Amino acid sequence: MARPNVTVSIIDNSFVVAGAEAGSTHISGMFSLSTPSLVTLFGVTADKDNDYMTVQSLADWIGLLNGTTYGGATGTGPTGDWKQDWYSAYNYLSYGGALKIAETSTTFFNTSIELDTIFTSQINTAHVSAVLNTIAERENTIGVVGVTYAGYASGTVASGVTASPSAADSTTDNKAFLVGGEKVILGLSNQTVGENFVTIPLASDVAGCFARTDRDANVWSSPAGTRRGRILNVVRLIKNPKATEQDALYDDAEINSVIGIPGEGVYLFGDKTKEATSTSSLTRVNVVRLINYIKKTLGRSARSVLFEVNDAGTRSLFTNAATGFLQQIKEGRGIFEYKVVCDESNNTAAIIDSNQFVADVFIKPTKSVNFVKLRITNLNTDAVL
Repeated sequence: MARPNVTVSIIDNSFVVAGAEAGSTHISGMFSLSTPSLVTLFGVTADKDNDYMTVQSLADWIGLLNGTTYGGATGTGPTGDWKQDWYSAYNYLSYGGALKIAETSTTFFNTSIELDTIFTSQINTAHVSAVLNTIAERENTIGVVGVTYAGYASGTVASGVTASPSAADSTTDNKAFLVGGEKVILGLSNQTVGENFVTIPLASDVAGCFARTDRDANVWSSPAGTRRGRILNVVRLIKNPKATEQDALYDDAEINSVIGIPGEGVYLFGDKTKEATSTSSLTRVNVVRLINYIKKTLGRSARSVLFEVNDAGTRSLFTNAATGFLQQIKEGRGIFEYKVVCDESNNTAAIIDSNQFVADVFIKPTKSVNFVKLRITNLNTDAVL
């Protein structure tokens, strides 16, 4: 007979919630087009009826996994066709934003569903087309599109590079924001799940950088760089493009790179959109978001004018509201100058008689720094500074 003893065992019955950044007001969307979809697996009846579900935080997302047969001590964890969708959602939520997940490619055509950005969870034609078609239907939503390119898997990126899938390369929508590549992260694990590494596209990270920007700065600030463009939870990048490769991607295909800087971290290094006119300021995503923000806010003010009398009093009320709003943006370093014209010069008798109301808003957006020159001059000891 064995000696008297006490046995203590520990059963790990949940996945550990990873650390996340503070909450952001930013709302992003993604598609889960797998079979079954994430909405089918984790949504309640109302979510399934609406074809989309809302997740407010990373803790909520982990909680949903633990609350199903896929979590806990006997669960298998994210697996099968929905695995990459699940990890893309998990990755975005680490940056603090809220997330809406749709299971059909046209769900977000409904503009009453609020979205600031929408991103691809997988790099394939179906997901890219779903995002591009959605932003074509929505005036104020940025589409973050994950892509690859010739020379990505192996070899060198040459000039004249194009994005893949081809739909991403051919779009000229300035609301489309292309980001190249994938990262490797640590997968979730408990006592029965031993997966160590997962590879996911970087689009979810970049959407997370937008969420961070909305929390820490303003919608007209660039999401790139070492302050707001830091990429979380990176084991390694599948490809870390060299300087000349970044130039080819940025100049020839409007692909924004994510790069690792030794001793510093991994960052989004680019804020270029797919705007067709290369000389337009709409080639920069911070300017596009600024204009979208102005359109959205002044649009609400304009709706209050509907069915009012088009006279000096109504025009003055709108002008004062627009001027106060634009002044706040100027003080927040979003615009250099602005002007609102809403008077008899553009509301002529003919305009008034046709039941119209006209306001012209002129702005000079501030620009993000894309090029820095450091001039270091080597002088003799006796030189005068």
